[in-house]
Amino acid sequence: MNIISVNVSTVLSDEFLAFDDGFAPSSQDVVLEMRLEDIFSDPNSFAFARDFITERGYRICIDGLNLNTFPFADPLRLGTSYAKLMWTPDLAAFIGTQQGQELKALIRERKKGRTILARCDNEAAVKVGEQLGITMFQGRYIDTLGRGR
Repeated sequence: MNIISVNVSTVLSDEFLAFDDGFAPSSQDVVLEMRLEDIFSDPNSFAFARDFITERGYRICIDGLNLNTFPFADPLRLGTSYAKLMWTPDLAAFIGTQQGQELKALIRERKKGRTILARCDNEAAVKVGEQLGITMFQGRYIDTLGRGR
């Protein structure tokens, strides 16, 4: 999977059209990441861009989410493939709380594989993510596993 960070205006630019003409993603191999604030700053432009790029075979991930913004980033409602929650040690303390249970229910409600836990720098981050029902991870720790440590 190839991941490219973009904003809505980039996707609507002539430069992106030229990139797309020369790139032709092999269907589900390319994920374009967009930040929630960019999506919400111009919902109509986002909807147009989303429809265009998904028709071209790209998938979209809502990037840069934290505990406060995650509830507003429902991939199903926004028509995206993924939502990326940033790891913070606060998540570990969150597990046994009512808020933690609500977060876990929200992740489960959004279906497995739609939430990515990013910035996982150690095994503890992955374990907390698994306790929350997350099955996709990014970060330095994951990179070391891929290299065989």
